[in-house]
Amino acid sequence: MASMTPLWNETRYTLSYRIGELTLFRRGFSALTLANHFLELSTAPDELALPEALPRGNVDAAIILSHPVHGTLPRVCTEGPFLRYVPNQ
Repeated sequence: MASMTPLWNETRYTLSYRIGELTLFRRGFSALTLANHFLELSTAPDELALPEALPRGNVDAAIILSHPVHGTLPRVCTEGPFLRYVPNQ
């Protein structure tokens, strides 16, 4: 696969904390979200260049919503300054 330049957009993101169908509360925060279509991404997650750093004071997270990969990733791990959380595979 050809090298893909990731396109990161700054956006507002909300996480819902639930027990089953019941939403306990929501937390909104600023995030960088990957704007590239998932078909443009390599199936090797380590080939995706994460942002070097998050803009200080403006952004709390980098989010990749859909990234099909070969193999299984750990549910939680660290990637440099980032915490990688994989809720579904």
